[in-house]
Amino acid sequence: VEQSWVDTNRACDDFMAAYREAAGTTSSMRLRYEDFLRDPATCTRAICEDLLGIRWEEGMANPYETSAVKSFEAAESKSTTDQKLLKRKTIEPRQAEKWREVQL
Repeated sequence: VEQSWVDTNRACDDFMAAYREAAGTTSSMRLRYEDFLRDPATCTRAICEDLLGIRWEEGMANPYETSAVKSFEAAESKSTTDQKLLKRKTIEPRQAEKWREVQL
């Protein structure tokens, strides 16, 4: 499971590096998980407009309300995804601090 997580994050880093090179920018941003869950509209807008320079659409703030949720279905069997991903109906702000409760 840990290696899958590393591989997924490495792929994201590689994608952003290629994007920055193609776009001729060194832009990056820090996005906290907690902030995203509490205010997905502000966070997705910042990703689109400030980082990527693309148009933001309201449905990006809650993909569960759009046809984009269908793209999650292929990820259902991957260990790197949230096992409850397809059982949810919305981004849940109350989950923002849940990670702090994990006992290691």
